[in-house]
Amino acid sequence: MGLRPAIHIHVNLCMLSYSCNLQVLIAWLTEMLLPTIGAGQKIVLDHASFHRCQLVRKVVEAAGCEWIYLPKYSP
Repeated sequence: MGLRPAIHIHVNLCMLSYSCNLQVLIAWLTEMLLPTIGAGQKIVLDHASFHRCQLVRKVVEAAGCEWIYLPKYSP
């Protein structure tokens, strides 16, 4: 029986009592999420219009991470 690589899944949800926008997302990424997960991780985003902004990509890439979008239909 061969050894299987360890898989670590880090779930960090942002629960807000107000609406989210680009400014809130960037603050959450830079101040809360990215400092705790380290380079090489994947960040899963839905299709909110501000998730597709170039600034989000730059911030995520600068941290050495990769972004993945959920499928367009994700029940």
